[in-house]
Amino acid sequence: MKKILIKIFGRKFLRNCKAIVMYVLNYPKFMFKKKITWNTNLVEKINTFSLKGKNVFFGYYDINPLKNHKLLCHVVKKYADTAKDQVEIGYFDTNTQKYTKLTQSEAWCWQQGSRLRWSKEDHVIIYNDIYQNKYCARYFDIQTKKVIKTISYPLYDINQDETYGISINFSRLQRLRLGYGYDKLPDISENDFYPQDDGLFLVDLKRNTSKLILSLYDLAKDVPNYSSYQHYINHVSFAPNGKKFMFFHLYTQSTTSDWKVRLCVYDISKSQLQVLEEMANASHYDWIDNDHLLVTTFTKNPENHDYRIYSLKENNYIMLDNDYLKLDGHPTYYYHDQFISDTYPDDHFFQHLFQFDIKNASYEKILSIFSNPRLMYDQRCDLHPRIVPDGIIIDSTYKGNKRNLVYIQLKEGFYDKSQF
Repeated sequence: MKKILIKIFGRKFLRNCKAIVMYVLNYPKFMFKKKITWNTNLVEKINTFSLKGKNVFFGYYDINPLKNHKLLCHVVKKYADTAKDQVEIGYFDTNTQKYTKLTQSEAWCWQQGSRLRWSKEDHVIIYNDIYQNKYCARYFDIQTKKVIKTISYPLYDINQDETYGISINFSRLQRLRLGYGYDKLPDISENDFYPQDDGLFLVDLKRNTSKLILSLYDLAKDVPNYSSYQHYINHVSFAPNGKKFMFFHLYTQSTTSDWKVRLCVYDISKSQLQVLEEMANASHYDWIDNDHLLVTTFTKNPENHDYRIYSLKENNYIMLDNDYLKLDGHPTYYYHDQFISDTYPDDHFFQHLFQFDIKNASYEKILSIFSNPRLMYDQRCDLHPRIVPDGIIIDSTYKGNKRNLVYIQLKEGFYDKSQF
């Protein structure tokens, strides 16, 4: 019966229905329960950044939102619609908690925002938007509050010296993976399962030009029975030296079906594709260095994950075999074989943030925080923990039925601040 219901309604729908039922049944139990607890040996203090009646969030965990005590954020009304509403972009002063509005964008989603980030140039931010009825990227000066440059292509990721970026079809991504792309503009590739003129585009940020370096057809033809699947790309990330980037090649039979994933790396100078994983489904990732990736994966059961370290040179992986690493999370490697990660909500609606020492196989919980299950599907709020010089910044719904930014300042000695 369970398999039949999953096939009809989908695993996520049933999981969310279960969450709502559990929320109603257990509401009296956690109504007066503390919504956030932390490890006092690690945590110095916690600040929550919020605006009355508004969602305040940053987006994905692979970008640092903090620079010179300015915490970048997206702001939208409580029940915003990504297809209709703009997102406001601004920042909080982490010393005073004062909020400053900067600009707005038409291109945003709940999981990744507008791919907002700080530029290497002082006082400049970069984000995706719409210009002349096309997705684009903006360079914006926060002092003059003016757009200083427009790139004609939306950017998923940018290398550290800001010479190149990678662009994809964000409308296709949103259609096939709700919450990760943009739906202000239609997906003109909808009827093509593996277009030859769509895929990964290398964008020259100085010349404002782009080149298709790997098409969806190029990727699809390596998959058995590829013509029965719709193919798309998600989770693009440059290696620290900018010479390679990783990405997920995903394919699915329909927008309601489960998807399959190939973990891929592309060498720009050699124009060479390397498939690191295609048996297990990759879920989340982080670069350890230019030749190693920390990745969460699952095989048959999405409820049972593992953490793996993939070697590009050896084209294999080692599995981190530990009972604490059996759940999916958003890992960030940071120092001397250590990383932080998080979990999705447990049966009591709490998410957990932790650090793990690979060398010593030791686990230490940093924080537990309530997650409101009334926010579902693409509007769910993952913690998406991001390491900053003196702590960790997460998105959370522990205060009210809306998103807020939580800044967890850690005690001295948690990690080496010289790395920032």
